[in-house]
Amino acid sequence: MIDNAGIDAFTINGDAVSLDGSGSFSHTVSLTPGANTLAFLATDPAENLTMVERTVTYVIDETAPVISNVALQPALGPVGTIFVLECSVVDGDNGVALVEADVRDDGGGLVTTVSLTSSAGSVWSGSISSATLTEGIYSVDLRATDTSPLANGRTVLGAGIFRVGGIFADGFETGTTSRWSAALP
Repeated sequence: MIDNAGIDAFTINGDAVSLDGSGSFSHTVSLTPGANTLAFLATDPAENLTMVERTVTYVIDETAPVISNVALQPALGPVGTIFVLECSVVDGDNGVALVEADVRDDGGGLVTTVSLTSSAGSVWSGSISSATLTEGIYSVDLRATDTSPLANGRTVLGAGIFRVGGIFADGFETGTTSRWSAALP
């Protein structure tokens, strides 16, 4: 805010606001959902008034991200297998900021969290290394958060189950893998 004679007073919606030496200011205004009118009023030493009104629309994020088309491959593998997770995530009003996969053991305990990355628009993918996992069954829950600073929470979706460990017999001709075991004397 600059005036060749200087500024004696400056208000926003009737609240006095201080200007720094360059005419800049910082002021917090409470907004309500929908259209909000801001009235800026400046007075110079000669009591000339300048008033400017601006409308700001405050939109509340009411749509949570939607997770779909979830694929977790392979379904089983020995310790050291890399399990690949892919899904689609969209948010109608603000976009998607973060997609994470929580890996839980068969008792429901959190083992690790993996951040997924967006590779093509709404497609998100990531990998889960079983190198540090013990044999067992693991579940994966996806969490998606939108970009709104007033994010309405997260969407959580059970993404699937995978198994780590055991001895696997490969069917090289058919491409199938099956678990087998044998009792030792």
